[in-house]
Amino acid sequence: MRLRPGNYLEADERGVRTWRWWDPAERLAPPTSIRPEQHAQRFYELFRDSVERRLDTASPIALELSGGYDSSSVVAVAAELQARGARPLPKIVTISHCYPGLPGDESEFIDAVLESCPFPAIRFDAPVGDYASALNCELRKIDAPYPDLSWERRSLGAAHLAAEGCRVVVTGLGADELVWDPDYD
Repeated sequence: MRLRPGNYLEADERGVRTWRWWDPAERLAPPTSIRPEQHAQRFYELFRDSVERRLDTASPIALELSGGYDSSSVVAVAAELQARGARPLPKIVTISHCYPGLPGDESEFIDAVLESCPFPAIRFDAPVGDYASALNCELRKIDAPYPDLSWERRSLGAAHLAAEGCRVVVTGLGADELVWDPDYD
């Protein structure tokens, strides 16, 4: 059985049941002839509401901050929500994996976002090096025929988050792919 998007599954001694909890068609208004800036405003409202819903937790929460468009936008909106103070938010921290000396290091973008947000920041250098020593263990752990080379970075991040008591991590995973362009550097 494959769980369909927007559904959740409940399994107990009575059996397995699925329910649809979200349908994008229910939230979309019919197309209208509005100006482009109104579309931008509506996107911002939906995005802000989405971030606010993800901050609705009693435990501390971490916002993954890579310095890219997606995670930077999530952190900026969370900072705005906290400044607005419409409702109490949980303790919020950011977590960033840095790659000093490598072309993919986005530390300068992370720094720029952190300058304008009130959240404590967890930063650590992601491990770079020989993964072969733990490769067999990782393959057994994930029960897959291919390694996940980010396992060590995620393990370090998880240790930092556990020390902060964070049980929720909000990422912008996937958003860069939505706006990716072959000419993007």
